[in-house]
Amino acid sequence: MKKFFTIFLVFMTSIPIALSYDFEIDGIYYNKLGGDSVAVTYLSYYYFDEKNKYSGEITIPEKAGDYRVTTIGGSAFTYCTTLTSVTIPNSVTSIGERAFYECSSLSSITIPNSVTSIEDYAFYGCSSLSSITIPNSVTSIGDCAFSYCKSLSSIIIPENVNYIEKAFYNCEKLKTIYCFAKTPPTIYSKTFDFDDIETIYVPKNSVNSYKSKWWISLPTKIKPMSSYGEFNLISNTLTTAIVEAKLLFKEEDRNINVGYILNGDTIYYDCEDSVEFTITGLRPNNNEVTFFVGEKDGNFEEYLFTQKIITTPEVKITASS
Repeated sequence: MKKFFTIFLVFMTSIPIALSYDFEIDGIYYNKLGGDSVAVTYLSYYYFDEKNKYSGEITIPEKAGDYRVTTIGGSAFTYCTTLTSVTIPNSVTSIGERAFYECSSLSSITIPNSVTSIEDYAFYGCSSLSSITIPNSVTSIGDCAFSYCKSLSSIIIPENVNYIEKAFYNCEKLKTIYCFAKTPPTIYSKTFDFDDIETIYVPKNSVNSYKSKWWISLPTKIKPMSSYGEFNLISNTLTTAIVEAKLLFKEEDRNINVGYILNGDTIYYDCEDSVEFTITGLRPNNNEVTFFVGEKDGNFEEYLFTQKIITTPEVKITASS
């Protein structure tokens, strides 16, 4: 038996590693999917082997040779514990199951507006991710997709998402959720750790729908989207006012504007994080100015709220949404 075992070991060590990829370009491995599409994959089926790992900063190209990169394959980056940053191109439509499973050093991920689905366990255990912006193109978020992302403090859920599994379970630092969906997505009792969530911002006209459908959350945690912007009066004369606008959220793939409506005129300003602007045409008494946050030429209904500017020496600014 001992002799047989020795022979068996020699035989096994002579077997070449079973490669899981079709070709490699610039250190990234790909599988052909049919047609001109490929998926990013891992080096071999022994993807838990340290020498088969991706590490550091990775930028995935839109094209690999003559092929379009359309998918981050299942387990493509699993257990890549020294991977720190990944940029995904606009050609990708799907992030596969366990694609970034337990990438514990991953602190930055750019998900493009082409991705429509984030599969089960895609970012499970990415404990260094502190924030994530899910693009508008995504409609479903899989089971445990972001579970155990223990540094995650806020998330933005886009308007087209209609279904969220236990995606954010055990994200112990997650305190703030921004949800753009006008119709509350279907969720489950463990979609979030609701006891730890402090505030859920939703579209202004959908507050009651969220309070009735998201029964697992305390109704007092659900607040209107108007809380996305903060406007502060810096100084004024009797007819003008200088206002600072601050964004309380930021979406990388959207051109966000702030502005105001006064006497029927709508004024827009580009805004990255904050911007100062001057309001003219005020009357030397109380003026009600409607401020907004959103995309220019878009529907600002969910973002509108009114603040009253009092142009007297005792300048005050108050808000009501």
